[in-house]
Amino acid sequence: MKTVLLDVKAVLLDMTETIHTLDKERMLKEFKEKLWGKYFSNVEFSEFKTAYFQAYSYYQVGLISNDKQFFKMLAKTLGCRFSDTEIKELISLHQKLRIHFIRLMPGVIPTLNYLRKKGYKLAMVSNCVKNWADKDFKRMGFNPKDFFDVQVSSQNTHYLKPNPRAFLAAIKKLKVKPEECVYIGDDILDINGAKYTGIKLRILFEKPTQVCHYVEHIAGTKSPTTADYVIQKLSDIRTIL
Repeated sequence: MKTVLLDVKAVLLDMTETIHTLDKERMLKEFKEKLWGKYFSNVEFSEFKTAYFQAYSYYQVGLISNDKQFFKMLAKTLGCRFSDTEIKELISLHQKLRIHFIRLMPGVIPTLNYLRKKGYKLAMVSNCVKNWADKDFKRMGFNPKDFFDVQVSSQNTHYLKPNPRAFLAAIKKLKVKPEECVYIGDDILDINGAKYTGIKLRILFEKPTQVCHYVEHIAGTKSPTTADYVIQKLSDIRTIL
């Protein structure tokens, strides 16, 4: 039975594993075979992974601002030295590899069109490097501006979900109230953050093959969720909104 939510004005959606997929196993395989093996084989792959995600965490919140700074930080952490030409090669190769492990989520375009037709304002709220996301979407032939009224990335706001400030940045731009919003995402921690932001309804996009997020992996436990609904495919949103 479809729930009628007359007072909902906006829908906030996560990006990674909601708007597009991210095959983490394929990503690490590509990095090991084509990036680490060519440029960083002087260190163990486990060291490369740790340094990569450390540099990513800086980029993710805007502490570094471009790919050149990212790879220089990565190289410095691992004790490597690269010429400007080699840095350009690394940047180019890294972008080409992303083609192999990022895809649009099945059903995303019809679902976004459905939500827009229903009159909801839409925002994409992501803990992402927007520099990379923009290029990924361009390669996939997807223009977020065709669907979203607002895009908020941690690179620009410097706030990571589940921090309420990440959600509030989008809500303010949409000119709505938290209680007039719905949040849809795959991360339980973000779902809980949306609740404490005052967002009216939280929908967890849970996929059978989904791997728990890093924080939960370290903790060894799965966080309790404040989700109001759980869906297995994006089109299921139509039964709720």
